[in-house]
Amino acid sequence: MLSRRLYCLILLLATSLACAEKKEDSDVQRWMKTDRENMPPPEEQAFPMPDLAKLKDWRVYDAGRSMGSTRVEIATDSVSLGKEDRILRYAIAVIPSTGLRNVFFEGLDCYSSRYRNYAWGNPDQSWRQNETVVWRVASKGVRNAWQGALIEDFCGDAGPYSQEVVVNSLKKGTLPPKSKD
Repeated sequence: MLSRRLYCLILLLATSLACAEKKEDSDVQRWMKTDRENMPPPEEQAFPMPDLAKLKDWRVYDAGRSMGSTRVEIATDSVSLGKEDRILRYAIAVIPSTGLRNVFFEGLDCYSSRYRNYAWGNPDQSWRQNETVVWRVASKGVRNAWQGALIEDFCGDAGPYSQEVVVNSLKKGTLPPKSKD
């Protein structure tokens, strides 16, 4: 009796598995999941670079355990969101335990979860612009990778949070709510 019930249960499970068809991803969804690194770069609008010497409102940002003892700061007075391209741009300082301050100007494309480095800060408080346009897939949980955490914290399901929400969150030391306002 037990073996007949077990046999019926196995048949029922096998039939369920056979009937449960996985929904196929579209070509675009498959491409974004597997080949984001080779996607064409987003179309960018013109934007001003912040004056590095005038950035004064640096706030500590918790980028997670992957940064170890390295401190990350974002200049709230550098945060901007492109009106047309919706790219979130910011100046960020990465300060390892040695105290050497490394400053970058970057952009996040929330729609493809990629980032771009626009410039590096020089000791004389000027920018050295990056000559090549390379959008990289943001990683989270990788040593010295803060972009994945930024995308997780400041990009919602429908794109980046507003400039005001990002700046206020950095100033208050809290993350924005996960739903769009």
